[in-house]
Amino acid sequence: MSYDPAIRTEAFELYLAGNSPGDIARELKRRHVGKDVPSAKTIENWAYVPKEGKTWSERRYEAEKASQDAVSTEYVSARSRVMADMLQLREKLAGRVLRMVEDAEEGSLSQEVFAMINVSKFADNALDSRLAEETRKKDAIDCLMEAIRRTVPNFEKYEPAIKIEWQRLVNAREGATAAAG
Repeated sequence: MSYDPAIRTEAFELYLAGNSPGDIARELKRRHVGKDVPSAKTIENWAYVPKEGKTWSERRYEAEKASQDAVSTEYVSARSRVMADMLQLREKLAGRVLRMVEDAEEGSLSQEVFAMINVSKFADNALDSRLAEETRKKDAIDCLMEAIRRTVPNFEKYEPAIKIEWQRLVNAREGATAAAG
């Protein structure tokens, strides 16, 4: 039986939203009272028999992946902007603190103590920034591993070896950066 293309499109949209063929059939029946709507079996055939080269499941996976990629890209972009702003602010603050210390050298003891307290606070913030940088690296690695886990069949089998090799490469790069600095 041939159904209205709009109903088939509506069924596909419900499928993309994560509904089962049975749920879709019930929802279509509820929405289109008195009209001829497909059964759960028909919807199941639509979902699992390739049309235009792909099944609904494959098309849903592609839509979910595109959505996840867009969210991940926006998240990384927003996080990068925030971190760039924070680093710029930190540099500005470091300059101010150093000027305070220089000015305090010729000032009173209380000015020198105040400047020293600010320098100590700045050092504490710098240590916190290093911790935040390490956390960002770990988050990035976790996101990448999750992306690979979702897309590579049997990834779990290779994951421990990949993590070991990844850590070796990161350590080697950090060692090279430290030696160059």
